[in-house]
Formats: sequence, C-alpha cells, structure tokens
Amino acid sequence: MPKQTLAKHDAAKRAAQYLLREGLASYAEVAALTGKSRQGVRKWAIELDAETARQDHLAKIWHEALCKVSK
Repeated sequence: MPKQTLAKHDAAKRAAQYLLREGLASYAEVAALTGKSRQGVRKWAIELDAETARQDHLAKIWHEALCKVSK
C-alpha cells in the first residue's frame, strides 16, 4: 500500500474516531462517510465508548433545544 494511501486511511480513521468520541455521528453515519462497514466502525466505537458519548451529546442538545423553544 502506498504511503499516501495509508496516510489517507489513517486520517479518515482519526476523523471518524473524533466524531464518534464526541458523539457527533452514529455508526451508520460514520460508515457512510468513510466507506467502511458499520461493523468495522462499531469496533472503533466500542474502543472509544462512543455510545455513551452519543447519548450524552444528544441529551445536551435536546436540553438546549427545549430551553430555546421555552423562551
């Protein structure tokens, strides 16, 4: 595998891990963005406790949305 291709793969994986770690995207969304299988992305997500991060992020933005519409 050429070095440039490996670098692109690493960059894509790191970007995907960031989205998962911050709870900004679901497994399916990351899989679609990276072209990887959902099962492969799920392995990355488990290592990062992405499910909890996703739940926390959604709870935060849900609370923010409720506050905005209540004003």
